[in-house]
Amino acid sequence: MTGRSTEVEIDAARISAGGWTRETLAAWGVPWRTPKGWRRRLRLSAGITDVAAT
Repeated sequence: MTGRSTEVEIDAARISAGGWTRETLAAWGVPWRTPKGWRRRLRLSAGITDVAAT
């Protein structure tokens, strides 16, 4: 994925086990051993302002 992620893209990138691969996270700039709140910060950085705490 290039550019900013959307909430749909974030959810669509989940693997069947329910998580995300290291490669996907790295493409988004998220470190492995994901920090608490990483999805919320990723959504905010993509310009999605209506995000619940995750």
